[in-house]
Amino acid sequence: MQPVKDTFTSRVIPLRASQTGMKPAVPMAHAKRSRQLRIGRILLAADLISQDCLQEALTIAQELQQPIGKVLTSTQQVSQLDLQSALLAQSMLAEGLVEEQTALETLKIANRERMAFGQALEMVNSVSYKSPVAADLEELLVSSGMVQQPVVDEAKRQSLETGLSLGSSLMATRAIVFAHLDYAFECITLIGQGRITKQIAVRALADVKRENLDLGQALQRQRVSPKSTLSQLKLGDLLTAGSIITEKDNLNAIEQALSEKRLIGDILVRSGLLSSEHLQNALDMQNLVLKGVVTRDEAAFVLRQVVSENKALTHVLRDRKSLQDDPSTAGFALDLLIQAKLVEVQAVPQAMAAQGRFEMDALKSLVASNLVAGNVCRAAIENAKRVTIGELTQQEAVAVLHHCDRTRCEVEQATRELGLSAAEKAKKAQEATQESPIQLPSWKKSAECILAIVAVIAGVAGGVATFLLHPSSVAGYLICGVVLAVGVTFLALGKFWEGRVQEKKREIKRQEESAKQQVNRLVKIRAKETY
Repeated sequence: MQPVKDTFTSRVIPLRASQTGMKPAVPMAHAKRSRQLRIGRILLAADLISQDCLQEALTIAQELQQPIGKVLTSTQQVSQLDLQSALLAQSMLAEGLVEEQTALETLKIANRERMAFGQALEMVNSVSYKSPVAADLEELLVSSGMVQQPVVDEAKRQSLETGLSLGSSLMATRAIVFAHLDYAFECITLIGQGRITKQIAVRALADVKRENLDLGQALQRQRVSPKSTLSQLKLGDLLTAGSIITEKDNLNAIEQALSEKRLIGDILVRSGLLSSEHLQNALDMQNLVLKGVVTRDEAAFVLRQVVSENKALTHVLRDRKSLQDDPSTAGFALDLLIQAKLVEVQAVPQAMAAQGRFEMDALKSLVASNLVAGNVCRAAIENAKRVTIGELTQQEAVAVLHHCDRTRCEVEQATRELGLSAAEKAKKAQEATQESPIQLPSWKKSAECILAIVAVIAGVAGGVATFLLHPSSVAGYLICGVVLAVGVTFLALGKFWEGRVQEKKREIKRQEESAKQQVNRLVKIRAKETY
């Protein structure tokens, strides 16, 4: 039989029966036709052949009474390896050993990587096994409405093809932003720890998506305190902020850490994204941020400089003066902490010795050693400034420190709640003025003083008039004398009362000055003992 080129494939195939003068072939059985269609549709669904090629191959296979697989391999539409993979997939589907979607994705991987179907299936199963958290992630994202189910299905398909995690595939298709995906992983962690239920997580994530909230605000709506649940600063977030790893690397590490129940730092070191030394530096800075010694932005900048310039962490901290106190306020702030009895004098050198590796100053050493809370230290520094400019007295500053220590609030909230802020003081003064607009006059301007003076004048004038007009009138002299005596008595009593009031004011002022001088002497003595 001479070969001839087929018109639709332009490839060499055997001559059809009608072209050789042979009798028409007997039509194929219905069962064989069904098998032909099944194997062809599997190849078509796996994108290994086109619809036109399938129709032409079926026609040729029917005319030549040949299996469709042989026709496809003869025309070089499908390789022998792909055909064997498709036949194996067909058999496993018929026996229920593999799901249809998994079989199709395995066929694509086997075709792309030029490997056997069994090897590709092992790889697919290995990817699924390495990421058991993907099912939890899918349930949270779909139930909360963050991502629609078709989008997740497409991401899962890409995950099987590329070997990436489900989260990374969602990020690659821009189906979700990193922050929302990070919140979902945080919820998975909290569910695993038993801190929240899956229903609470779904409702919180729905609020995050719908109203653009952060996870802490969304949990508060569900009556869950974020302080007792959420991590204040995650290691991956700090490394991402410092541009040491990418968001994609952070995401993969989080998902792998959840799947393998290991620390994210170990995952990053094992994958070669982070050295052991840089991991320790990141953990040190994370600890300092959580204690309130440095800010998150400062820690990220320090880590970025450590990695980019290949310097030691302590050298970068010293060059940037990140762990040094402000000399203009540190001494007075420390005095306020001692005066409030929140710090013992002997604890200061001990804390500085404990933090000697970082060469911290006194206040930051106290915070790093957990002897003073970060918010209390910040309040002491701010109060030192306010006392210096006269906005607060030292007694008020001490009261603010105690309030910050007791309620864990910041200095602004404490001064506002105690009514010691400048706005609160002005408001109280205004309210006091509105409540008592009439001020009590002094004695000299009082009605009593005026009546007494009038009585004295009337008594004197009456006596003179009696002497001139009725010199022998005893009653007139008696009345004028009584009026004069009353006036003089009231004047004397008023003068005596005014003198006592002035003396009391001078005494209060002397006591305030004496107390201020005593406090200043104590501050100087404690400062000398401290340094």
